[in-house]
Amino acid sequence: MADASGAFGIKAKFENSLGWLSGGSTSLGLTTNLSSQQQLQGFVEPPDEVAFAEVGRRFIPENMGFALVQSQTADVFALRLKHNSALVSYQMRANPDIPPDRNIINFPLNPRYTKQGSLDGKVGFSPDPDYPNALTFSNDISFYKPVEAFALKQRIQREEERVRAYYDQYDAGAVGRRQNVLFGQQGDLANEDVLTNLPRLEKRNLANTYVWTADGGLFSETQETMDVLQESYGGSYAFKGVGGIFADLNVAISGVGVKLGFEALFGGRLNVQANKSIQSENAFSVEVSVDKVERDVFLRDAAGMCCLTAAPPSPQGPAPTRQGGCLPIYDFLPGAPARPLRPFLWPGGRPNLAGAKHRRQRPGPARSARC
Repeated sequence: MADASGAFGIKAKFENSLGWLSGGSTSLGLTTNLSSQQQLQGFVEPPDEVAFAEVGRRFIPENMGFALVQSQTADVFALRLKHNSALVSYQMRANPDIPPDRNIINFPLNPRYTKQGSLDGKVGFSPDPDYPNALTFSNDISFYKPVEAFALKQRIQREEERVRAYYDQYDAGAVGRRQNVLFGQQGDLANEDVLTNLPRLEKRNLANTYVWTADGGLFSETQETMDVLQESYGGSYAFKGVGGIFADLNVAISGVGVKLGFEALFGGRLNVQANKSIQSENAFSVEVSVDKVERDVFLRDAAGMCCLTAAPPSPQGPAPTRQGGCLPIYDFLPGAPARPLRPFLWPGGRPNLAGAKHRRQRPGPARSARC
């Protein structure tokens, strides 16, 4: 006795899909630039009031500082008696309708701390009146402060190394796997306020290096800091639904079966996603301009002509003689610290970081020159 079964037939499947997509994006950008600038002002000595005859008439700069302060408008009220209008007192009240604003205050600097026009307390080979002991060596006189300059620069470098070490020690993998702290505690990025659980890295200390020469050279090594904070939030919604009709039919006649099936499904899917983000950037830098610095350091006669050397001429011809006591090269380190060691504001509105240090290269007085 044998029993066998089998099936054969025709099968077809049809799918049809239609989609609609809509998207939108809005953004707003705002840039605020804060710039503080102080230019050197002064006057030229009168011909009959030359302080240093061996140097000649000089440009005397004003020894002024620059302070950017926050100011507010105040109203003054007088309190008087009603019966005889006698004045009792004055009262000063801040005007609530005018918000605080910024203002500039220029103030004279102590010339015995830093004096414009005297790099190391000397004018030529003579001491400045405010630095009578300038002919003896000192590492803290006017702009010549090399010890303070390099000490502050090394402090800034140590702060940079601490930030770099913190970056090397930050275990981003453990933070992302939520293995650094217990759930819900401070430092857990799953909390709603993510930005507060991230490390705050900020840098405001700068130490720039400049080398200036009277022959037209300038070298600069500058730094610029930028802090970036980005915060984003979002949410999504997804829905999918399918519905329809189907039918199955099985028929068997004399051992022969027929199976029929029908299915019609209609569905839809909805995806909604919304995000918002905010990003702020804060950049800080210090710029120094020496375009208008006097570079004429040559010895001149009464007529204003350059004096030439009496030595055998070089292949380029006679060379002009440099004025004795003038600096042909000057390297300095301006900057801005978060906590200055001294209450000194340098032109530019920021506390002086490294004071200034320069190479004391003064050519000797000209002995062989023809004018």
